[in-house]
Parts: sequence; C-alpha cells; structure tokens
Amino acid sequence: MNIELPTKNLRANSFLIKDGILFIRNRWSLKQVMSSLTYQMKGRRECYYCHKKFFPSEMTLDHLYPQQIGGPTVTNNLVPCCNECNGRKGNLTREEYFVFSHLCSTDEKLKYSIELNKKRKELQKKGLYELPAEWLQETPTNRIKFHTIKISEEEYSRKQEKFLEYGHLPKPIVIDRKLNLVDGFHWLIIARNYDFRTVPAIKLDNVELVGAKKLEDLIAKG
Repeated sequence: MNIELPTKNLRANSFLIKDGILFIRNRWSLKQVMSSLTYQMKGRRECYYCHKKFFPSEMTLDHLYPQQIGGPTVTNNLVPCCNECNGRKGNLTREEYFVFSHLCSTDEKLKYSIELNKKRKELQKKGLYELPAEWLQETPTNRIKFHTIKISEEEYSRKQEKFLEYGHLPKPIVIDRKLNLVDGFHWLIIARNYDFRTVPAIKLDNVELVGAKKLEDLIAKG
C-alpha cells in the first residue's frame, strides 16, 4: 500500500519526503513521524467525527481501523479528532462507530457491542483480519530484515499466549518497501520461533527506513 504523503518534498531531522518516497531515520518513532504528517495534511482544529472546532491542544489522532485489530499507524489510517469522540469510538472501526452512534437506546448499543465482539472473535479464530484486503500480503519470514532490539519477556509472553490461543498472528506486521521491519517485532520473533514460512504483512510501498548517514546524504543531494 502507498501511504498518503504531502505532494511537495519535505525534510525534517527524522525524515525526508523526496519524489513521493518517505525516508525515515532508523529507530525513530514511526508514530511521531506519522502524527506530524497527518496533522500537517488533515489539520488540527476540526474533529473528523463531530466536525466541531477545537484548539490544537484539545485534539488527538484516531485509528480508523483500531490498533487492536492490526490497524497500522500510518497517515491513511489516522484522522484528527477530539478526545470525546476518540473515547466514545474506542476499538470500533469507522463504519462500526457510525452504526453504533446512530443507535438510540442503551439496550441496542449493548446488543450491537456483544454481536460485534462475537463476530470479531470468529474472524480471529479463522485467521482473518478486519482490514482492507488490498493492504495485506503474505511475505516470506526469512526475507524480512530487522535491527535486533531487547525483547520484553513480559510482552513476548503476553503475545505468545494470544498466538497460542488462535494458532496464528492476530495482527499483521508492518514492513517498508525494502522489507525492513517497521512495526511488529515481537510478532515476527514469535513467527520465526514457530517456523512460519510466511507472515501476513502490510507493506508500505512508498516508505523506506534508512540510517542516519544515508538520510543526511539524501538531504544533502536535495
């Protein structure tokens, strides 16, 4: 998938947009870069859901497809919204939230939430993702490159339990156009430890992780 980017070349300490490609400095916070770009392109004054105006300090970012179901932290999946709407939406997708917000009674909302959770668990058991099919692709596990970082034993154990419950990864990992790991380190390690030949991945075709020296060289070349 190609993520939404500003149309003009742009540079900062942590990233560079050049000819439609976003170069991000390795080990830099993806969330920080994506948040900055989203606010720049989509504004920071009007809530996407209620359309009310707010001060920038009162705004936050919402994942249209929640992180809980594998929604990536990329500009396509982020919208500015107020804290109240973000709290109400919770772990619903945009479409689910629109249905939920138009239900009148508490009983209707409770019934909808129960049915939704049941449906979501069924999808997880089947190894299906509540994400656009065009975002996903199976990728050979041994071709994915990553920098070794310290494994959090607590987080690894928690995610391993989730994996063992269903027998597959509950979330896709995220990789750049050169198959460098962008997000999902513990899920990838679990897949390798259980000899997965392929893993479900969201490949960002116009994003590339680079070292500090390469980023400096790219900036210098203009």
